[in-house]
Amino acid sequence: MTQEYVLLLVDPQPRFISAQAPALDHMLREIELAKMQTCPIFILSTPYFSAFEEEGCGPVHEVLRKAVENYPLYGSIEKYISAYVEFGAATQVINACQKLALGRPWRFRVGGAYTGGWLRENGRIKSDNGEQIYTGCVFDLVLGLRKLSSDAIIDVVREACHEPRKWFDVRWEDFSELPQVFLTPAQMAVS
Repeated sequence: MTQEYVLLLVDPQPRFISAQAPALDHMLREIELAKMQTCPIFILSTPYFSAFEEEGCGPVHEVLRKAVENYPLYGSIEKYISAYVEFGAATQVINACQKLALGRPWRFRVGGAYTGGWLRENGRIKSDNGEQIYTGCVFDLVLGLRKLSSDAIIDVVREACHEPRKWFDVRWEDFSELPQVFLTPAQMAVS
């Protein structure tokens, strides 16, 4: 199967992003463009943060679910969350791409909630036992894809990302400093 790219949307759930957020509109537009180009689409969701949560994190936004309904190249990925597995979501994405027999190198377009980046303290990246500390679901996925698939090309669609945490200053250069990761403007039309 040939494809131009694989669209990955991370945690577009009402618990994480409001229905009026501009990022949600851009995610919807990215879905429509991916479908027009017959690109695979994976929406990743977080089931819960703790096994003690009764309600969990809820389903993906209804408008996005309807946009991918009956699309044959759509897959949902419920992120595997464990303190013992690093880059679980990236591993799941790679497994899904292999299952679809997608040609390599893979090209991903990524958007989602909780953009993230490296954690900083007094302007310096924090580390724990020599390992840099990061946060954010989008950054975690991008970092994992880079570590697990060195030939992947990753476009982070800035307008399709949302970081609601006011205390966290998204530094877009954290993404662009990673090899073969590019900050890409949202597509307005199919090229």
